Amino acid sequence: MTAVASSNIPYYPLPTGDEGGPRTPKDNAVTVGHRQSQLFRAVTNAARTAELQNWDQGGASPVDSLTTQAAIQLAYALPTVFDVPVVTPETTGEIAFEWYKDRHHVAVVAVDGEFIRWSAIAGTTPFAGCEPFRRALPPAALEAILAIVS
Repeated sequence: MTAVASSNIPYYPLPTGDEGGPRTPKDNAVTVGHRQSQLFRAVTNAARTAELQNWDQGGASPVDSLTTQAAIQLAYALPTVFDVPVVTPETTGEIAFEWYKDRHHVAVVAVDGEFIRWSAIAGTTPFAGCEPFRRALPPAALEAILAIVS
């Protein structure tokens, strides 16, 4: 094996924001963990499953690209301490994330291109809500999920 001189190895200093020089390829690098990779695959698989009108043969609406983008944004916004949820297309054209503990402890968060909706049952306590999706998990939705996963 031939040793490589250190002068032959490219060095990309971390940008401080005031260099003003050209950006290096590593400036835009993103590290994606296994969990995020799993969620990304689950979202894209759900979108692919439901890309056509009537995909369930029962009149289901298709999942569009805005919904897929919103679901990917939500996937990356989920706290990493949560178990990876089951990701499925909904007949309404949404993509849903579901956490299931038992039949009395279930949380579902669904997104489309505009809204995020959530509902959960934690024993006898129901949670539900809807608001415009702003690329983040609303505190009330987080509370609903925490009631299931903790």
